[in-house]
Amino acid sequence: METKIISVIVPVLNEESIIEESLRRLTSLGGDFEVIVVDNGSTDGSFRLASQWARTITSPPGRGPALNAGAACATGSTLLFLHADTALPPGAFYAIEEAMADERVVGGCFSISFDGEGWQYRLVEGMYRLFAAAGYFYGDAAIFVRRATFDAIGGFKPLAMMEDFDLCLRLRRAGPTVRLQRTVISSGRRWRGQGFLKTVLVYLAIQGLYLAGVRDARLFKLYRAVR
Repeated sequence: METKIISVIVPVLNEESIIEESLRRLTSLGGDFEVIVVDNGSTDGSFRLASQWARTITSPPGRGPALNAGAACATGSTLLFLHADTALPPGAFYAIEEAMADERVVGGCFSISFDGEGWQYRLVEGMYRLFAAAGYFYGDAAIFVRRATFDAIGGFKPLAMMEDFDLCLRLRRAGPTVRLQRTVISSGRRWRGQGFLKTVLVYLAIQGLYLAGVRDARLFKLYRAVR
């Protein structure tokens, strides 16, 4: 089997309204890559639609198990975990290849912009830049990781949430990470859906509690408040 340079893993859950356009855009990009869609229990047409564009598998419930299932099927030396509502920029795969040519780098993320208009979205983008400068990043910024490092640190933990942030913390201990200057465009739907201020405060509270050691259902209840 030919080894791809980059394996793109896209978890989905009831995304039939966006999945075709997301995959059409993704598969049109240049570079040496494969796409694996992981359906995490959709009850709509997500699996059927996705399977027309990419290899599509199913997984046990939970974002962490879904991402691990995709990684288990991947052939690439670099894994890119991409949300269905996040669009990669032109040249994204070449930028990853360039970053990973430095064997010291274990992974990283992209710069991020949200598709909403207004100062609120620019403020969130600024928060993301500050977090990334400190070495913290999240799944909607399109996390990529060297396959050997991903395996060495045990992949994603089976957490109800914060699996991306947890992986980031372990990546930082494994070696240098980078934030690419190229920018992904992520949907602002969750900010619009429950109100900007409420969503920001809840996410900041979740991150603070997680860093303080909280791992139980209390975090998930907070998370559900803005989903």
